[in-house]
Formats: sequence, structure tokens, C-alpha cells
Amino acid sequence: MLQILVTLALIAWLAHQADWASVGSLLRNVQPVLILGAFVSLLASHGINVVRWRYLLDRPDIRFANLLRSYTIGLFANNFLPTGIGGDGVRVALLRQRVALGRAMFSVVADRGIGLVAISAIMLVGLWAGLPPGFQEAEWQQLQAMNGGLRLALFAAVAALLLLAALLAWRMPQMRNWAMQRTAAWQLPEWGIGEWLRRMAVAYGISVGAHLCIVAATGMVLAALHVNVPLAASIWLVVLSSLSLLVPVTVNGMGIVESVYVLVLSSYGVAPTIGLSAALIVRVVALLISLSGGIWMLDQRFGNFRSAVE
Repeated sequence: MLQILVTLALIAWLAHQADWASVGSLLRNVQPVLILGAFVSLLASHGINVVRWRYLLDRPDIRFANLLRSYTIGLFANNFLPTGIGGDGVRVALLRQRVALGRAMFSVVADRGIGLVAISAIMLVGLWAGLPPGFQEAEWQQLQAMNGGLRLALFAAVAALLLLAALLAWRMPQMRNWAMQRTAAWQLPEWGIGEWLRRMAVAYGISVGAHLCIVAATGMVLAALHVNVPLAASIWLVVLSSLSLLVPVTVNGMGIVESVYVLVLSSYGVAPTIGLSAALIVRVVALLISLSGGIWMLDQRFGNFRSAVE
């Protein structure tokens, strides 16, 4: 109930910000070819996500088509569940029919986790290009005042320290034995440390490709609305809207993601009506893609019903 109230409150605030008299003219001037391009780019992003999931699952006997079906059903379920990751539980439940529960949970959690960590790659590009004008606090301005090489060295040092800490924890016999005992019943992939690092690195690279597709789709939607903003705007829209989906206060991030679009684009001098229009177009395109999961879910349920009747 609280999530529904917050969702409605955010939608009411956004509706108050928009000049609805100009929405019709905006939509009439939209370039449909660019919207189609955004649709294809978002579709490619989801396809890449399924490739990453299958790679982390490491079960060649489970076909790509089966994982694609489970992924899209989870995507459809996100429309009715809190945040943008509620469908991950649906994915675990569907995959549980083919593998052990621990293995299913590992693959989905690792898939989601690597996807979130990979946002750091495009975030670095965003920091390099510059923060949105309205988000430049003093601390961030000091960071941006550094030359490019120093900034790159700083972020590389942080990444190296995190990797070193993980390696030290793994090499400590007590920690490693404890971890292996706790996860023995999960039927996790039997990878050595080298294979674990390789898998995580490859999955990270795959995730960056998926995020770049989303950045491209966002840029095409803005171009379709004739919004002239730097590439950094599309990057920050993707970064901040993706992170906002982790906040479990609305259903599927409705209202929060749209608010991010309005606030970020407003910092570039874009009218709230245009920012909201861009967010709604992205929302509709994502909804159309997720409907394929609903169709597959209905097909599966009707198939089970026919089998029970026969």
C-alpha cells in the first residue's frame, strides 16, 4: 500500500510539472525511425543480458531459448513487483525446474550483481565527460578539476584495491574453507580461482555492451524529440535511472525513473514536459518489449491447462 501511495504521489508531482497542452505537438513531431531504433537497441540489450546469464550459469544443456523465455517472463513480472528487480525471483523459480535451487540463485544473483557493477564503466565515461550542470557539488568539482590521467589513475587504484581485498580473502585458508563449506550444497560451478576471475571479467564486458545499448536507445529517444544535449546526458540518465530501480518504494520504479529524467534533463535546460515525454517513451518501449514475456507466460499456463485436461 505504501509503494502504491508513493507511486501515485510521484506521478501526481510529475503531472503537475508537465505542460500537457504541448505534449500533443511534441508527439506529433517525434521521428518514428529513431523510436524504432531505440526499440531495437533496448531489445539488443536484453538479448545481451540473456547471453551473460547463460555464460554465468555454465550449463550448456540449457538452451538459450529456454533462458530467453524465463528472462522475458521475469521482465514482464517486473511491471507488477516492487523495484525493477522483482522479476529476478521469478527467474529463479523458473530456472529451479531445471537446476538445483542454489545454482539457480547463484546464476541470477551473479547476473544481476555483475550488471550493476558494470554501470561503473559508463559512470567513468560520464565523469570524464562531466556531471550534469545542476549536480556539480563542490566535491565533484574538485574531482573534475583533476586532469584526465589523474582521474583515471584514481579510479584504477580503487578498483585494484577492491580486487586485492577479494584475492586476499580467497587465499586465506580459513575464509576459503568456510565459504566452500557454506556453499557445498548449492552445486555452484566448479571453477578454479583463475576461471572465476575470467568468468567475472567476461561477464563484466558483456554487461558494458548491454549498458551501451541502453545509452544508445536513450540518445535516440532524445534525438527523436529534437532534444539537443551532450552525450553525457544519456549516460547519466542510464546510470541514475538504473540505480533508482534499487530503491524499493514504487512498483517497477514508476515515478522514480521519470523523476530522474525530469531532474537530470532540467539541469541541461530541458523543459520538464520534454523530460517527462522522453521518460514516458522509454517506459512504453520497455513495456512493449516486456509484453512478450506475458505472452509466453500465458502460453505456458494454457499449455499446462491443456495437459491437465487431457
